[in-house]
Amino acid sequence: MATFEHTTVADTMRQLRLPPDDDAAFNNWLSASDHLSLVTDITAQDELTLYAGSRTILINAVLLPRTAIHELNREELLSWGFSDIRHVAHYDIPYWYGDDEPQDMYLSIEHTEHIRGAIWTDAIPLVYHRYFPGIDDPTTQRLELLQTFRHVLGVDWVSHRHAYCLLNDCGDLEDIISVTRDDDIRLVTCRTSFLDEYLLATETVLVLQFDFTLYRRGVASLDLPRDMEHVVHTPTENLVYRQASLESVYGYARGVHVIPPSVSKIDAIRSIRDRWHIGPRDDEGVEFLVADWRYDRLLTVSTAKNAYTNRFERKEGLPFDLSPAFFDPRVLERYTGNREKYTVEDRRISCRSMWSLRSYGVNKAGQVFAYLCDLGDMPISEQEHWKLYNRKLKAWLPESAIKTDFGGQVSDLTPTQRMRYILSQWEWSRVSWWKTSSEGIDKDTPVPRSDSRDMWSKVLQTTAQLVIEGFQTSVIRARLKEKGLAFAREERSIALLERLCGVHKEQGGRGFPDLRRLQRLRTEVAAHRSSDGGRGLANEALRRHGSYAAQYEDLCGRVTDELEAIEGAFREGDETQLK
Repeated sequence: MATFEHTTVADTMRQLRLPPDDDAAFNNWLSASDHLSLVTDITAQDELTLYAGSRTILINAVLLPRTAIHELNREELLSWGFSDIRHVAHYDIPYWYGDDEPQDMYLSIEHTEHIRGAIWTDAIPLVYHRYFPGIDDPTTQRLELLQTFRHVLGVDWVSHRHAYCLLNDCGDLEDIISVTRDDDIRLVTCRTSFLDEYLLATETVLVLQFDFTLYRRGVASLDLPRDMEHVVHTPTENLVYRQASLESVYGYARGVHVIPPSVSKIDAIRSIRDRWHIGPRDDEGVEFLVADWRYDRLLTVSTAKNAYTNRFERKEGLPFDLSPAFFDPRVLERYTGNREKYTVEDRRISCRSMWSLRSYGVNKAGQVFAYLCDLGDMPISEQEHWKLYNRKLKAWLPESAIKTDFGGQVSDLTPTQRMRYILSQWEWSRVSWWKTSSEGIDKDTPVPRSDSRDMWSKVLQTTAQLVIEGFQTSVIRARLKEKGLAFAREERSIALLERLCGVHKEQGGRGFPDLRRLQRLRTEVAAHRSSDGGRGLANEALRRHGSYAAQYEDLCGRVTDELEAIEGAFREGDETQLK
């Protein structure tokens, strides 16, 4: 997913790649004015080109020591050469005439090849071109970054975005170095701010070497004149290029543009420090309506660290850090709806490795609550999301939260937690009768806290897939045969389990009605959300339980009782075999 700046440069390269057919347009193209804009119009640009290559365009960025660049004259600046294929390091074995074998070897490291002028031997390219001889096509070389540059930036290649990326504070991917590589062009651009930091840290400047060789279609490049009168242009002290043209046939512009860092070292240090600091600074915050239990009042207070106190400092007039704010349960839909990015647990929400809400819960009125200090540790953008759903409290904190968060005691397991526990024990013990391919049992069984029927149906679907599809039909059938219990060939896992536990209707039992109900809800609500049957089941759940969360918790508790019965049947069989 290329950035706008990268796409703009790529589009310009495609437009300039081939010569126009119209004579007037061709002569204008031959002047290279549009080509030169690729390396001259860089003021206040958010991205800079590290490499660009096409039929008529070559731009290559190298690093040179900041102190050395001022000692160069124009001829030295224009003396650069270029080789697409770079071997940075190789073995060098001194050879001499005679019968003796060489007795020494050493490692030769060169960042550039075929470069004239001593100063260019110190040049370090940021982009390297590699190919596997005999395997890769030399015309479709791979582009690699200078490894120290890549490592310092902390970027990694994300193939579907065609970019080297970072995670920002909010856990979203940001394209830092964008790459386009197709039959027409090759282009690598980098965010200017990150490049500035590297230049300042290494005390180097960026030098754009550029060459625009322009000629008519059908003219072989080898037939082009080599000795033409040229003019050296120096528009600025940092830009110099040599240009020549043969009207209506051929032209070129070749030179360098020296680009120093656009910010001071102090500004770069601040930028790096801010990037390393996850979450808001101490003086940043968002205001929430909280229940200040210290002074028994409702008030609006900021999450900035100086706006509240704790039970040790006890600053007068300020609420405690564990003062709760209350929210509409829809605040959670942002997180439960994006399982790839967020991990939602019963008391904790985390976003990849970037931030987490350490403690949240739900009161008897169905409101979500979170403590002031925990809200303040989230990025400002996340706090602003929570502020949209901030509400006046309808009920106080549940006893389980008071017991855990203020008393330091372990609270009783909820029905959903009981179900997760038994499934986790099965997974950890690697029982034969149930297996899961789930990435996480907790992820597949989040309690649907909002009034969204879609969210409720998705949770029912993932829960049914986790619980019911995990049963190994072949193992259950084998156990039935061991016990001499008959079963029909077409019967599936629930019916087979009912026979194994002796609760099948043909055995005079009541079966496993809650596993069957979970399966029915999955089929009629999750798979057919818009059907009359699905709407009827949803309305029934709300009428009987008051909320989707309460219905789900009740169902999980009943399903857990049946799972414990199933486990007992298998464990009993295992003990009998041991005896």
